[in-house]
Amino acid sequence: ITNLEEYTGLKTLYLESNSVDDLEGLLHLDRLRCLYIAKNCLRDLDRAARLVALTTLDVSDNQIVTLEGLRDHPSLSTLVAVNNKLREVSAIEALGSCVQLVTVDLSRNKLEDRAVVDFFLSPAMSDRIRLLKLQGNPVVSEVPSYRKTLVSGMKRLNYLDDSPVFPKDKRLAAAWLRGGVEEEKAERQRLKGIRREERAKAAADREKIRIREKERELRIKNVRRQQKEFVAHLRRTAR
Repeated sequence: ITNLEEYTGLKTLYLESNSVDDLEGLLHLDRLRCLYIAKNCLRDLDRAARLVALTTLDVSDNQIVTLEGLRDHPSLSTLVAVNNKLREVSAIEALGSCVQLVTVDLSRNKLEDRAVVDFFLSPAMSDRIRLLKLQGNPVVSEVPSYRKTLVSGMKRLNYLDDSPVFPKDKRLAAAWLRGGVEEEKAERQRLKGIRREERAKAAADREKIRIREKERELRIKNVRRQQKEFVAHLRRTAR
């Protein structure tokens, strides 16, 4: 990458589908916020942390084997690194030091070790990550109860792989963590009971509203009737 020396004010840069094999030539862009550099020839992200203003980084469809270059990045919030060659937990551990990171998409890599799941369950990640995508990695099928494990352990997670994480999912996963399948079944029954109570309360509230509206209509009719009677009385008196 050359000839960008004068463009120090760049905030967004699209470099998809070239033959870029390193970030040299970009590292002076200290105002760059969004970098889209998918479908290139990158093998690492060496010195990427020098892009201190970067909040969004898409490096999908490269040959990246480690994310170490992102260690201690101060502002990165969204990382998309789909279809690379990340294999071991050591290849992604640097993400734990990216204090603003909330969205991570590592789909279709080579991650297979249970340690990968444990890494995302660690406080450094579980207290921050809101969207996580790991589908297409061997670890998804290798770890028993993969989805329940992550949902129960990641406090802020609201999207995992290809589906959202609802409050109900979190309650069921927490129950499973407490007491296994039996506790999960019991919690499911409790949730059904709560939903029945909520539906009954909603129906009762609707009925109360209907009765109040009916009473209001009757009051209005009475007022109008009284007004008509009064007007009629005045007319009779005037004669």
